Amino acid sequence: MSEWIATHITIGGRIAESLAAALCQAIGEEGGGLDWGDDPFRPQRSEQLLAARQQIGDALVLRLFDETASGGRFESLETFLIEHGIAFDRQHEAKFDVSAGRLVYRPGIGIHEFLTDAEEKIVIRAEPLRGIAETLAQVQLALSAERSVEAGSLLAGCLLQIQAALPPELPALPSLEIVPTDVA
Repeated sequence: MSEWIATHITIGGRIAESLAAALCQAIGEEGGGLDWGDDPFRPQRSEQLLAARQQIGDALVLRLFDETASGGRFESLETFLIEHGIAFDRQHEAKFDVSAGRLVYRPGIGIHEFLTDAEEKIVIRAEPLRGIAETLAQVQLALSAERSVEAGSLLAGCLLQIQAALPPELPALPSLEIVPTDVA
């Protein structure tokens, strides 16, 4: 996938001081700006990383933007972050045959990818849920015929289908912090 797709990445978590210089270099090489249309952010020191953070929800995070990210990714930066266990969310817009999506990485949990809408909200596919309405109609018939055991079994099946279709609950992106190497 080599199309240019507007993308942003949000970085958070505890980063060891000993890793800050390498993170600065990885960010500088990637070429993302601090907002859409900005010049590339090329931090040299951990203080610059911290000064560039912005409040998103309850967290102070670093967010980088690139209107022309190859394939909608910050490929080398994402690889660096994963290799060093640094949490991030990456969101890319839709383009032609590429759906909008979000990639979430949390250390200890791994990578999860989701489809998103134009407002960057996670969406789920309808197809896995189509049979639930029919099953709920069967539950209603079973309850009206006082077959509660059958209704309970059908409801348990519905619940399993819904749980399988929903995205996993993942922890929110934590604030970006630079901490002493022995604490990280």
